[in-house]
Amino acid sequence: ANRALKDPLQRARYLLSLHGVDINDESNTVMDGMFLMEQMELREELDAIAGKDDPLSALAEFIASIESRIGERVQKLTGLFADASEENLQQAHKLSLQLQFLYRLREEAESREESLL
Repeated sequence: ANRALKDPLQRARYLLSLHGVDINDESNTVMDGMFLMEQMELREELDAIAGKDDPLSALAEFIASIESRIGERVQKLTGLFADASEENLQQAHKLSLQLQFLYRLREEAESREESLL
């Protein structure tokens, strides 16, 4: 439980489950169109880094950008859980799915960064 509370994604998933939101419900994975576009753009950006003159610097900037996006979503989650209405909990669930994607993308970028060192 302690580890779950330290990690923002695990904390969100834990709080959602406490409020009765089924975080494993596969039927509730529909993302909004804007986030789907953001995902595609981020993937394209990550893939394009390999062809840059200084891929290490580009990866560092990319990772910083992902960290910023994670921070924004964590801040939004904090506000949503402060007023845990049904609507806010559903929005928090969507944000937790976005966080999950961003965590994976950050891990992939960090892995590419390590392979260049």
